[in-house]
Amino acid sequence: MNVRYRSIWSSLMTTPFRQSYADVGGVRTRFVEAGETGAPVLMMLHGTGANWEIFSSNLDAHAKHFHCFALDLLGHGFTEKPPGAYEIKDYLSHLLNFMDIQRVPSASFIGTSLGSWLSVKLAAQLPDRVDRLVLLSQGGLAADLPTMQNISTVRSRAVDDPSWENIEQVLASVIFKRDNVLPDMIATRQAIYSQSSMKSGMQSILALQEPELRIRNLVTQEECRSIDKPTLVIASSDDTDVFVKSAYEIAKLIPDARLVEMKGVGHMPQWEDPEVFNRLSIDFLRS
Repeated sequence: MNVRYRSIWSSLMTTPFRQSYADVGGVRTRFVEAGETGAPVLMMLHGTGANWEIFSSNLDAHAKHFHCFALDLLGHGFTEKPPGAYEIKDYLSHLLNFMDIQRVPSASFIGTSLGSWLSVKLAAQLPDRVDRLVLLSQGGLAADLPTMQNISTVRSRAVDDPSWENIEQVLASVIFKRDNVLPDMIATRQAIYSQSSMKSGMQSILALQEPELRIRNLVTQEECRSIDKPTLVIASSDDTDVFVKSAYEIAKLIPDARLVEMKGVGHMPQWEDPEVFNRLSIDFLRS
């Protein structure tokens, strides 16, 4: 029987990398680093309630060409969870402090959902810190109430009761094909959501799903039009409608953007079809 077993570790077991923690403005922050020092820097930014492991199938391929960092964003994963409602400025402050600690003056960014929202805001506000953008499951362009409510409901339920079934439902809500909801991805998220600090942390994370707060943090059309960085936008054919529409919208707004649609993938195309995504991303980032 010739069956290829896929897991987080099967993607990383031949990859030279290190996982560590950094004190980022008093916030203990988990991150992973791979690739040669001196190579162009690539930052990988995950989405709402996620963790760096969603890039585990992309790290090896990209580290052959780039000095890669993937971190658990403020309040996410095994990064500390300071109190308060997290807004985009809070995430960006944490991210920029992390880059400064790592002595990264500028980088290219792969961002998915919340990570793409942060990437676009950073490129608009501090263009000198950004080289190129790869945007997945574009967030931050709309306040779609049903989508926001679903994000909050599914994740809050999983934190209140981090059972295998509830964690699996979180991942199934962002992954199109159920056979890509892997047991060790569930187990990792279960360990994260079982932390004693996670209930209050998730409230902080989900603040951006509250309409009033979200609206004041949205990416504006003017910000998009001001971005002068080469940008690759990935539209996932089987993602939630608002994210597909946002991908097409931002690809029209950013002057130097091009759009590619990936078929048969949901909210995490880099996880569901890493071979296609890695090729698209690396070809673009190296062009």
